[in-house]
Amino acid sequence: MRNKVPEKNKSIIQLNKLIKKSRLHFYKPIQIAEILYHHRTENNLNLNEVETFRNISKKWRDEITKKLVGSVSTSSQKFQDNIFEENAIPPSVLFELGKLNKQNGIVEKYIYELISSKFKNLEKIISLCKDKDKFDLSELLNTARNDNDLRRSIDKIYEVIVYSILTELFNDIELKIKLDVNSNDINKKYKKYSNSFLNFNTKKEISSKVFRAGVANAADGGIDLWSNFGWLIQVKHLILDKETFKKIIEKQNSEKIIIICRDVDFDYKVEIKKLSGKSVDLLVESDLYDILKVITKNENLKINLLNNIIKNLNEEFPMIGNKTKIEELFQSRGYKD
Repeated sequence: MRNKVPEKNKSIIQLNKLIKKSRLHFYKPIQIAEILYHHRTENNLNLNEVETFRNISKKWRDEITKKLVGSVSTSSQKFQDNIFEENAIPPSVLFELGKLNKQNGIVEKYIYELISSKFKNLEKIISLCKDKDKFDLSELLNTARNDNDLRRSIDKIYEVIVYSILTELFNDIELKIKLDVNSNDINKKYKKYSNSFLNFNTKKEISSKVFRAGVANAADGGIDLWSNFGWLIQVKHLILDKETFKKIIEKQNSEKIIIICRDVDFDYKVEIKKLSGKSVDLLVESDLYDILKVITKNENLKINLLNNIIKNLNEEFPMIGNKTKIEELFQSRGYKD
């Protein structure tokens, strides 16, 4: 496979646009690569007839993304299917890519090489967390925001950072939770479940924890983080406007809703006062820096924070630094020169 793809070819230009717009899980480029792979290795695939591979290609894609990026697409079927629309990779473009790829898989290889190179950029962020004495959150965020490849996934990177900071904040204040329940009522009314799901340990204090929802949700009201003490936390890497603020509040019911964003362009304190029956607080990025200053004064908390950012980024983007899986794919497909 020593040949290179003709980069001025119209179908390759269209493919490059798709890859450039993709987030760092690369579901759509991987789906195109897998369609091309099956077209190359199976004689019954007609690239002009989308319905013959529309659904099966999602399974092909998922098999690879589980290995390479540790997840599968949870987007709506409509969003997943727009990969074949005119502004993405319609059948006419796919057909041309298939002709280029048919003999030796050169386009498949090209896609996976680009994906592999883009993941190396995430290692820049990881490296910024490895020296506790030089760690600078603003440098980390600016690196992600100014990198063409990382910018598409800055919302998830931002969420990881917020999650890591909040985890150490609650460790620092040692927030504990204690359960209180009327065990007599349980024994009288729900005795059948007293030793199963209604078996509460009321003698134990529970440490506060924040959890990531784990699944990307494009809706404004989607839950990003949640706590075991009744808070829902929405993380937005944007300048929050009044309309988005209202959408978030309308879609969630919780003991308390925390919204964390870069900044706001309206008087949110006035809007919060208008709310009835809902407890809402809003933090902007400058608040994160203030909290971070306090956390990093404690050496243990600082080390935990940096380790957690690295750990959580690796969980969000499993392909970081993991050359084994991509090398195995290249070897099994014959992509190696």
